[in-house]
Amino acid sequence: VIKRIDQMAPGTTVAVCGEPKTPSGWITTAVTSGYCATANGSNYVGRTIKRIEGMPSESVVAVCGSDPTPEGWVTISRNTSYCANVGGTNFLGRMIKKLDGMPTGSIVSVCGETKIPNGWITTNVSSGYCSTFGGVNSVGRTIRKVEGLPAGTEVAVCGTDPTPQGWVTISRATSYCANV
Repeated sequence: VIKRIDQMAPGTTVAVCGEPKTPSGWITTAVTSGYCATANGSNYVGRTIKRIEGMPSESVVAVCGSDPTPEGWVTISRNTSYCANVGGTNFLGRMIKKLDGMPTGSIVSVCGETKIPNGWITTNVSSGYCSTFGGVNSVGRTIRKVEGLPAGTEVAVCGTDPTPQGWVTISRATSYCANV
């Protein structure tokens, strides 16, 4: 059985069975504790997916599994236990937050993100890990939305993010801003 989902409202959830890839604009929020079907020697994993396309700015969604963080969203925390185990496969959980549409100057703490959205820059890197679970050590950072700040604004940065378009480096620190 198939179901049309392309015009469903933001925030809608749908249970899927054996769908190999999460559709664009959706994310996996739960994985069932057992297989949703077994046929012809194949086991199919059941998941709940949520439509995140069109959700308001600053929305926070609990995610379960390995779906990549969508464009315009960041991981803000990681679970300290598995969100599911199916057939010996463990699934890690995390919380993601929508940055698109947030006001200029907004500050957000992220956990484990290596790529941040355009218009944002890292201003602090935590001295320890924000999460150490499931064989994954995640570095915590603070990011700030610099897109739209007035001309002449100066922002102290930390890390290796590329300098945003329209900005230049005017000085460099003589010591590290973080040691993880």
